[in-house]
Amino acid sequence: MGALNYQKIKNAKAKQKEYTLSDGSGLYLRVLPSGKKIFFFQSKKGGKLIKKIIGDASLISLENARKIAFDLRYNQATQPLKKTLFKDVAKDFLAHKERVYVGANSFKKLSAYYKNYFFVLDEFDINEIKKADILKALHFYIQRGQKESFIKALGFVRMLFDFAINYDLCEINVARNIDYSALFALKEVKHKSHLKSFDEVRELVARIRNFSGAPTLKALGLFQLLTAVRPSEARLARWDEMDFKNKIWRIPAIRMKSKTTPHEVTLNSAMLGLIQSVKEWSRGELVFESLRPHRPWSERAVADMLKNIGYTPDQLMPHGFRGTFATLANESRTEHGFDNDIIQACLAHSTQNKVASAYNHSTYTKQRAELLEWWASKIFS
Repeated sequence: MGALNYQKIKNAKAKQKEYTLSDGSGLYLRVLPSGKKIFFFQSKKGGKLIKKIIGDASLISLENARKIAFDLRYNQATQPLKKTLFKDVAKDFLAHKERVYVGANSFKKLSAYYKNYFFVLDEFDINEIKKADILKALHFYIQRGQKESFIKALGFVRMLFDFAINYDLCEINVARNIDYSALFALKEVKHKSHLKSFDEVRELVARIRNFSGAPTLKALGLFQLLTAVRPSEARLARWDEMDFKNKIWRIPAIRMKSKTTPHEVTLNSAMLGLIQSVKEWSRGELVFESLRPHRPWSERAVADMLKNIGYTPDQLMPHGFRGTFATLANESRTEHGFDNDIIQACLAHSTQNKVASAYNHSTYTKQRAELLEWWASKIFS
């Protein structure tokens, strides 16, 4: 005789969260917060959890529910366990993601992980996959020490297992138990190479000016040095971002690293002089146009120029211009009178929340302009 009876089923009251009552032998009664009561069968075979809805307890008697549960238990015992292949779960998972993803690129990146790495698990029963199998599939990243790429690929298979669990296709997300920090050695933090004295910076300016390359490339390098912006922000500068009346360069948020907060640079005479010097070379929307019409200089262009004028990558790289500015500005605070908040604001760095950051960058406009004017006077003298 089971644990359930007519009176117990009738007296089972709804609670804030659903709960179950067992009748034994795999038959359960699920009581939902709405008050609805459902019979279901649950059992394990070969380590795989099997659940079957029997029906609404208001429509099916306890006696009939027991008969159905008995048949299900008998069929489970006499029929071979059907495997749930990884490839079938992956197919359903990707079909689901294709429906819910807004961007085609997002889905394309996700499906690439399966096609490039996890296809080797296709014939595995998802319930039999071990951590070692997943690590073997991602051996490419582990061997090359590509931790960030490994984490992204691992995220794909973790989502796939979560999907399978939600549909009762497996019980455990083995990918969640992988400690990737133990797989990758800590890398030594290597700061961007930069110059450490004003004499070195003035030497750099002289070498760029004497460089025999394209005028727009020389101007780009000097403009980046003067403004302390990131390389991409300088090389992709557009004419419609330049407010010559108010002497302001407005970089839209989409081109900033944060993608959320725009950045403004007050154009001093040194910056304006560089911009004016390239006007005759510009044939389109870009301020610093490359030798190819309407195309920006490549990410490597300024780095190659530095190499041509005598700097090795260990001595100086374009992103190191920002480090040079930050180092020398901080060392000269007694001279220019501005604290680190102003220096960080020039670099479009923020240690505050987004609202405070936007407010302070606006408040610091005058101070930032004065600091960059000081910087220009020190290196362009």
